[in-house]
Amino acid sequence: MWLARWNAGWNAGKNADFFWNADDADDADFLGLPSAAFFGLVLDFLLKGCNFEYRNMLPINIPMKHAELTSRIIQVFYQVYNELGYEFLEKVYQNALFYALQQEGIKVEAHRKILVRFRGVIVGEYISDIVADSTVIIEVKAAESLTAAHEFQLINYLKCSEMEVGLLLNFGKSPEFKRKIFEKGRRTFSIAEGS
Repeated sequence: MWLARWNAGWNAGKNADFFWNADDADDADFLGLPSAAFFGLVLDFLLKGCNFEYRNMLPINIPMKHAELTSRIIQVFYQVYNELGYEFLEKVYQNALFYALQQEGIKVEAHRKILVRFRGVIVGEYISDIVADSTVIIEVKAAESLTAAHEFQLINYLKCSEMEVGLLLNFGKSPEFKRKIFEKGRRTFSIAEGS
């Protein structure tokens, strides 16, 4: 009940509807947290703003670059995961995902070179796993879980390429993805996560 009021209030530009009242007693445990932890989360949200972790938990419609394409890719990722499961080598998942994305009508390219430049000179190169529609870099992993090193690998790909959106897809014990955006003009990045 409170969630619907909060969402309606947020969309109307009034955050005041977010606060809990006695009518919401049954909904206070919406995250499986004790009431004190829930209110700590709300207070933290109000003080810090909507950072990456909270953005993923709350029902806020935030426009994202290439949202339709990345949504389609993530759907295909889950289809591949559901069909193959886990414990295969990374290359198997890359090939299966590449084939499944092609079947969905998404233009994909495997192993695109990404050049690293320093003061106009090429000083290195990376090889991306998959590039979709020349706009989204897809990095495939088959690890227990995603690590900071995996994330920085994708961020470096984005920094060095003309693309600003990347997906990190992990075919581990549980499927896991992270969506990264590196805005060239602002030199900043943001994250969206899921499992």
